[in-house]
Amino acid sequence: MSIRINRVTVFADEIANGVFAVIAKSLGGEWFQHNGPVEADYFTEAQASEVVRETQIAGQIDAARWTCGTGGYFGSFDHEVAMIEAELIEG
Repeated sequence: MSIRINRVTVFADEIANGVFAVIAKSLGGEWFQHNGPVEADYFTEAQASEVVRETQIAGQIDAARWTCGTGGYFGSFDHEVAMIEAELIEG
């Protein structure tokens, strides 16, 4: 099943030194995290950048390869606040 996403809210998040997760927000407001490459749960920086680029171009994600955060951390109020704080620190 394809889910339309907001191209602006697709990004790579460095969760550890050189270890990246790819995050996307649907048009419905749900947060999704990519399940990772076939052989691993997370991406290298180069892999994550490529997934972000391809996802932005496609404008949609395949629900089979992405985990929805509904009911969990992604998309929660705490997640939204953390994202805003991260932007303020980086900005």
